[in-house]
Amino acid sequence: MSTIKISQLPAATTPLSGSEQFPLVQNGVTKRAPVSSAMPFANVKTYGAKGDNATDDTAAIQAAIDAVFAAGGGTVYFPSGTYLVTSIVKNWTSAITVNLKGEGKRSTKLKKLGGATAPILDFSSIPGVIETYSEISDMWIDGNNIAGAGIRVTNWGRWVARNLIINNCVRGLYARGALVFSVYDCTIQSNVYGYYCEKSTDNVYSNLVQFFGGQISANGTWGMFISQASGVHVIGTDLSANGVAGNISTGGIYIDPSVDDETGYSIVSIDSAWFEVNNGYALRADNATGLMLTVKDVFFASNENVALVGAISSSHFANVVAGGSGDTITIGAARSLVTGGIIHTLTDNSTYFRHFDVGTSSSLLDDSFKGSFKRYKLATVDHLMGRADQIAGGSSDTMQYYLYGTGEQQFWCNGVKNISMGNNTTGFYGTSPIAKPTVTGSTGANAALQSLLTQLAALGLITDSTT
Repeated sequence: MSTIKISQLPAATTPLSGSEQFPLVQNGVTKRAPVSSAMPFANVKTYGAKGDNATDDTAAIQAAIDAVFAAGGGTVYFPSGTYLVTSIVKNWTSAITVNLKGEGKRSTKLKKLGGATAPILDFSSIPGVIETYSEISDMWIDGNNIAGAGIRVTNWGRWVARNLIINNCVRGLYARGALVFSVYDCTIQSNVYGYYCEKSTDNVYSNLVQFFGGQISANGTWGMFISQASGVHVIGTDLSANGVAGNISTGGIYIDPSVDDETGYSIVSIDSAWFEVNNGYALRADNATGLMLTVKDVFFASNENVALVGAISSSHFANVVAGGSGDTITIGAARSLVTGGIIHTLTDNSTYFRHFDVGTSSSLLDDSFKGSFKRYKLATVDHLMGRADQIAGGSSDTMQYYLYGTGEQQFWCNGVKNISMGNNTTGFYGTSPIAKPTVTGSTGANAALQSLLTQLAALGLITDSTT
């Protein structure tokens, strides 16, 4: 169908005034929804789309999108139904807003119709025109286990995905240079990759991306694969049952070493999220030198492995719960900060680190640094601060190392009832405990004084025992 100007559209799809509305038919009942007077819209059924789960609706939907674009922008509306498509392709050559709106993510479905692995929705813009301000909302994108992507965007900026289901694709939401966009309350599940981002061939990065709520689950490789990006923020999202059992190269979220080389740094934050029963690793960030990672107010529950952070620039785990038996967080950042939370086992291989009030399910401080304690490192000086009913060394050397060690360690103890050092006793100084000296002889004779002087000389406190 050829492109039609808005002024030539049938009455059902011509621009309406601010007081007019367009009809919605739901369960046989006609409802009405307001339409902005500034944004014309087109109903895909006016262009011949059937939505009957039998007809190829690709050409009709493509014509509706092209018509709204040619008219300067607006909304393409998809009434309830299942629309079979091969691939809808649009390249934005100017900053025009074209919104795609369904009747609900359980009511309107775009389903891949056989053929090659092309994305269901394949939107792009030329590198100089990335401000589309468009929104895709209220529909189900079903790849039918064929589509290479549910939605693929390239050099496409300032857009929103809202209230979508995206499933059965190789990549559910595939961003190649998708700049400044937000994902609200979307369900991305049962794909090979849920969300996959990287830079485009035009070196546009997938920066400033925000996920709010929603669920990313049951994706076979990674729920989220973040590469060549900066400013990715995951807020209040449920990441569950992603990855393959026994395969640590799969899981919830993977952050690739290839950060945004435009700036040399990449910022990723995960806030108020929930990780449950993920296989592989719930969270893995390999040796991305410029990566700065923040994990805040996050709960890890029954994951095969919790978190593995390599030699990145910096990491901050704040108020994180990973207290189940066997839960381990391993950190290798150049600078790490762990504040609050319950972590069963924390392994920190960082160069500079600070730990404050990190509790575990154990009340002991052992070689894995379990317990209620504070630990921080400045330069090469290692400090440990503990407060618990009992602090015990996991080996006979653990606590000794902090008490005197090489002279660089310091240990503060506040309100501790018992410090256990194994079978050793504590001396004045040195690398090993020194036994309490024994003074012999009668207190009323010079023999006792001579014995005391001899012991003091042995400790190096005096140099001449005969004086």
